[in-house]
Amino acid sequence: MTPALNRRGFIAALQRTMAYCQRHEVPAVLLYLDMDGFKGVNDRLGHAAGDAALVAVARMMIGHLRESDAVGRLGGDEFALLMLNAGQEEGRAKARQLAEALKTEGFVWNGERTPLGGSFGVRAWDGHTDAEVWLTEADAAMWVRKKGR
Repeated sequence: MTPALNRRGFIAALQRTMAYCQRHEVPAVLLYLDMDGFKGVNDRLGHAAGDAALVAVARMMIGHLRESDAVGRLGGDEFALLMLNAGQEEGRAKARQLAEALKTEGFVWNGERTPLGGSFGVRAWDGHTDAEVWLTEADAAMWVRKKGR
């Protein structure tokens, strides 16, 4: 439905990146996004609007990244972003930039711009060899941020 990788494709990208980072000793960072208030978009505007919002989020994330980065929709209203040759600080800066873009760009439905929100978890590659473990750590970091709001 979105131009982002599906979960399986994103896990494959994570695995390739981990192998590359290990071999070439380069950093990478993983961002985990959970949309804030997404259920309200579906409830207020309908499921077609919710689908349009998910597509808009995927396009916005892809539009704010480099060719070497990867974006995946993990399911529901959760996305992940993988940045090669970037560390924790670059990941945090990108998360701030994307959070602002969600608010300002949002998505357009029936001619009206609707702001969106999201909580990001950021986790740098730390020698991970299991993609699911790295993803779980980024998800946990996101929940810390989400509960802190």
